[in-house]
Amino acid sequence: MANRIVIDPVTRIEGHLRIEVEIENGVVKDAWSSGTMARGFEAMLIGRQPMDAIYVTERSCGVCTMVHGLCSSRALDMAYGCKVPEAGILLRNLMLAALYMGDHIQIFYNLNAPDYIDITAVAGYKGNDPKLLAIKDKIVSLIKANDTSPFTPTYKNDQYTITDPEIVTTLVSHYLQAIEARAIAQKCIAIFGGKSPHQAGVIQGGVTYHPNLEDLVKYKEYIAKVIDFVQNVYWKD
Repeated sequence: MANRIVIDPVTRIEGHLRIEVEIENGVVKDAWSSGTMARGFEAMLIGRQPMDAIYVTERSCGVCTMVHGLCSSRALDMAYGCKVPEAGILLRNLMLAALYMGDHIQIFYNLNAPDYIDITAVAGYKGNDPKLLAIKDKIVSLIKANDTSPFTPTYKNDQYTITDPEIVTTLVSHYLQAIEARAIAQKCIAIFGGKSPHQAGVIQGGVTYHPNLEDLVKYKEYIAKVIDFVQNVYWKD
C-alpha cells in the first residue's frame, strides 16, 4: 500500500507551497506541488499602464527579482513590436547571468543547506584552521545562548543528516561565503540596472543605461569573483 507524505506549508519561498509525495516500496509513484497562497499580482496590474508590469511583477520575489521584470519587458517587446538592439540584449543577458548565479548560490546554501546538517556538530571540530575555529567558537556560543537561527528550527536528524564536525564546520563557512558571493552578484545587476533587488533599468525595447568602459571593467571584476566561488566552492559542495 502506498504511503503519502505531505509537507504543508513549505515556507522558504515567496508565498506558501504544498508538496505531496506518494511512495510505494521505497519508490516515488506520484507527486503533487500546489501553490496555496494567492499573490494577486495579476489583479494589481489590471487598469495600469502596460509598462508598469516590468516593475510591479519584480516584487513577486525577493530572490529571483529581475527575471519577472525581464519576462514582462519581453512581452512588451512583442506587444509593441520593439526590435531590441544587440547591445540591449547583451546588457539584459549580463544582468540575467548574474541573477542566475546569485540565485542558485542563495537557494543551495542559504535556503536549503541548513536542513541537511546538524549545526551542533560544529562543537566537535578538532582542526586548526583559524577561520573554522572562529566559526566553531561563534556557533558554540550561540548554541549556549539558544540562538541558532537561521540553522534552526530544522528537521530531526536522520541517516541523511551530515554530522561530521569537519564537514559541517566547513559548510557553515561556505554558507557565510555564499552570502558575500550573492551580494557581489547583486552588484553586477546594479551596475546596469541601477539597483538590485528590483532593478530599474530594463524597459520595453531594451535597457535605459548606456554603460561606459569603467562599468564593463567593474562588471568583469565582480562576475569573476562569483564564478570563482561557483567553480571552487559551490560545485564541490
